[in-house]
Amino acid sequence: MIETRDKHAEAKELHLNVAEPSLAFDARARDARGAEEELSLFDVANVALRGRWFIALTPLVTAVLIAVVTILWPPSYTSSIAFTPTGGTASASTLAGLAAQFGVTLPTSGSGLNGDFFADLVMQKNFLLPVVQAPYTIHQGGQVVTKTFAQLHGIEEATPEKTWNAALVKLTQDEMDVTSTSATSLVTVAVQTRYPELSVQIGQRILAQVDSFAAGLQRRRLAAELHFVQERLDSSLADVRAAEGRLQDFLVRNRTYGTDPILQFQYDHLQRDVSLRQSVYTSLRQSYEQTRIEVSRDTPAITVVQPAVAPLVSDSKHLLLKLIIGLLAGGILGCGLAIFREIVRRSPRNTASFSDFQSLRHSVIDDMQRMRARLARIRPRSPGASA
Repeated sequence: MIETRDKHAEAKELHLNVAEPSLAFDARARDARGAEEELSLFDVANVALRGRWFIALTPLVTAVLIAVVTILWPPSYTSSIAFTPTGGTASASTLAGLAAQFGVTLPTSGSGLNGDFFADLVMQKNFLLPVVQAPYTIHQGGQVVTKTFAQLHGIEEATPEKTWNAALVKLTQDEMDVTSTSATSLVTVAVQTRYPELSVQIGQRILAQVDSFAAGLQRRRLAAELHFVQERLDSSLADVRAAEGRLQDFLVRNRTYGTDPILQFQYDHLQRDVSLRQSVYTSLRQSYEQTRIEVSRDTPAITVVQPAVAPLVSDSKHLLLKLIIGLLAGGILGCGLAIFREIVRRSPRNTASFSDFQSLRHSVIDDMQRMRARLARIRPRSPGASA
């Protein structure tokens, strides 16, 4: 029993002696990891300090370059116009309802001619072609000159068609901005060019083009309404006269129809037919007279909310915003340059990986040289060289 108790004590002591080094090793590992983490923070600080000139000067240089380019960039001038299509009249709505009863659909000013329609129309190339082909008188270099849009922007292609197409692309993509409000059908067109007179004149021509197009649509609509009403009025008058003739014939044949229930029923039917056709004729006559008044009145097809006005000052160049963006972009670029410089500085030139890379590189070069020598020996000689 005593020997067994001694053996257990020795085993316990041996286990404690083995466990103590492992605990010590774990403690040293934790200390090493903490040291590595602390060292990594110092490495980041060292990278920032070594690349302090990149981090400090790159944002400043970028901001200065952006400021110089922005200041030297030619100023631009914006002129805006705003309009809304004129809604249809009450007579047009009444006429459309009458036409629908006869299975005919009339074009009205409100069918599709909203703000979105005109916003798409203004950006069409066929619509803007007269705008870029028209001459414009502006002040250029202290002189008054008259040139087209393409000439003012130095656009010259091989053919006139290509020149106009390039001018249209320049106008629609770079110098025009069209917005539309669905709730109010308000269309706003902003024209931005290097000359204030040019911006105003382009806005005025666009507004004139829109007014001409809308007026043409309105004239065609009124002509269609007048033609329809005239046809229906003639047909309705013939129907009224025919109904009145049937009633007259009935009265001639039946002078004492009041005592006969069947004759009284026939009389009431004929009388209702005459009244109905007379009411239709009266409505068509009113619509006809109202349409004639609208044709002679020549109501504007669009309402100009804001005409083209010459801008008094140039557009803002947003210098402060560009400087802030330049400083941020320069700071990111400077940090990237500092990190790249640190990576290059710490390139492993003396490690085993770099040695392997060097040996492999030399091996590849030797293989390429041997292959080139073999190809040179395999290449057939010319007859002159063999002689």
